Amino acid sequence: RTQPVLWSPDGSQIAFGSGASLYAMDINGESRALLWSNESLDEPYLIWSPDGTMVAVTSSPIDNPWLTEIHVVLADGTMSELLIEGMYPAWSPDGTQIVFSVAGSNRHSQIGIINTNGTNYRILTDLDAYGWGPIWSPDGTQIAFSASSENGDEVFMMNADGSDLRAVASGFGPAWSPDGTQIAFTECPEYVCGIYVVDANGSEPRFLAAGRDPFWQPMPDLSPDVEVVITAEDFFDFDIPFVVDVPEGGFSCVEATNTVLDAVLDVCVGVDRNQVCIGNPSIHVTPPNAAFNAPGDIM
Repeated sequence: RTQPVLWSPDGSQIAFGSGASLYAMDINGESRALLWSNESLDEPYLIWSPDGTMVAVTSSPIDNPWLTEIHVVLADGTMSELLIEGMYPAWSPDGTQIVFSVAGSNRHSQIGIINTNGTNYRILTDLDAYGWGPIWSPDGTQIAFSASSENGDEVFMMNADGSDLRAVASGFGPAWSPDGTQIAFTECPEYVCGIYVVDANGSEPRFLAAGRDPFWQPMPDLSPDVEVVITAEDFFDFDIPFVVDVPEGGFSCVEATNTVLDAVLDVCVGVDRNQVCIGNPSIHVTPPNAAFNAPGDIM
C-alpha cells in the first residue's frame, strides 16, 4: 500500500512518504523532518499518535515481505525503536497502547496489544480466521476488527482486555462513530459493495449507500451566518462553486446551487451531528472542516 499524505491530529503538520522514507513537515512547507528511512525495508506506512508526538511505522524487509515490523518513532525524527512484529497498528485514544494484528499459523492471525514502551504484550483473541484492521472505540474501552476466513468476512467487537468477543455483522473495515455508539463498515455480497451501519450495543445493520471504506467525520461547529462553498470538479470537468447557507442550529439536508449553470447538488450541513462520509474525495469544501454528502449518498 502507498503511504497517503496524513495530517497530524492538531492539523499543524503533514506526513508523507517518498520511496523508503517518511517525512513530517509544517503546513507552511518549513521545518521538514525525516522520520524514517531504511533502504532494506519496503515502503513504510505510518499512523500518528493521538497527541501527534509520535508515529507508529509498519514496514517489511525487501527480502522477506511476509515479515512486518511495527516501529515507534518520535515525530521530530530523533528516535526510532522496533516495537514488535505485527501489522495494522492502531493507537489507543490515550496513546499508551497499540493494538495490532499478529501473524499466526495456517493463514490465521490474532489481535494483540502492547504498551507503547514495549511492555505488557499479550494476545487478545484465538481466532480460526485472519484477524486484521483493529480499531479502538473513542473512549478506549472496546476494540472492533475484521476477521476473514473461508466463510467470508465478519466484523467483531470485544472489550479492550479481550473479553466479551462477539461478531456484530458480516463485512469488514469497521469505523467507529465519534461518539462510539455506531460502527460503519463495508459488505460486498456478490462482489457489489455497500456501506452499512450497526449500533455498537447490537442491532440489525442498516444499509446506507453503495461504496466501501467509510469514515466518520464530526459535523463542524459553524455559525448560521457562515457560508459553505462546495467545489465539484469531477461532475462537470471543471471547478464550479456551489453555495449553501448553514442552517440555524441542528442539522439539515438542503440544496446547494450554482445560478450560472442552473445546477444543484444535495448536501447536508449543520452542527452537533456525526456524519459518515462516503463522498467523492475530489469534492472540496470551504471551510475545510465542513462535512457534506456527495450526490446520491445517503445520510
